[in-house]
Amino acid sequence: MRKIGIDVRKKVFKEIHEFFGGRYIFGCSAGSVLPYETNKFFNDVGLPVYNVYGMTETSGPIAINYKGHNDYKSVGEILDVNRVEIINKDSEGVGSVFVKGGNVFDGYIRDDKKDYFLDGYFDTGDIGYIKDNYLYVIGRKKNILIGDNGKNISPEEINKKILKNNKIHDCNVIMENNRLTAIVNTELSEMELKRYIDKVNDKLPKYKNIYKFKITDKKIK
Repeated sequence: MRKIGIDVRKKVFKEIHEFFGGRYIFGCSAGSVLPYETNKFFNDVGLPVYNVYGMTETSGPIAINYKGHNDYKSVGEILDVNRVEIINKDSEGVGSVFVKGGNVFDGYIRDDKKDYFLDGYFDTGDIGYIKDNYLYVIGRKKNILIGDNGKNISPEEINKKILKNNKIHDCNVIMENNRLTAIVNTELSEMELKRYIDKVNDKLPKYKNIYKFKITDKKIK
């Protein structure tokens, strides 16, 4: 019905809207990308949420989603005030996110090295890619694992997929002998976890597949 200008979601999902005060207009998620399923749920029930991306060093936003331009998987459309470049790309176009613009700071106080700049571009410390002027951030550079094929692998991305099972309390993906290993705190049995990991692997490229897992009852750092 929305295609013909009629939106009944506020009535259909009345209890949810009232839970948020009944006068909700929109919300923004920053700091990390809101999971796709969570973002889609809120937008589907008529409570729009927009991923936005920025840093203190860039005086605010680098990219934003907004009404009519909301890609749930992206941190947003790159603002005209910024120039964003992906440096050291792998074969899939994933690399380090650098940004340049009048909104970007000149450097930290009493820091003459400024090795976080490259040809005037500031290193955000994030890994991602650009598609149709939308920026997609997949993780922090310091956490990135490099596969034996040279491709960037974000453990955060895989952790989020594994943690969708409510019987898995914590997870950390690491590299062992050039193979991805998941350390998991879970209520699942070893067989149940194997079946679940296999399902997760089916939805991931081969180079991001978990080859081994370890179950622990300890808190994972």
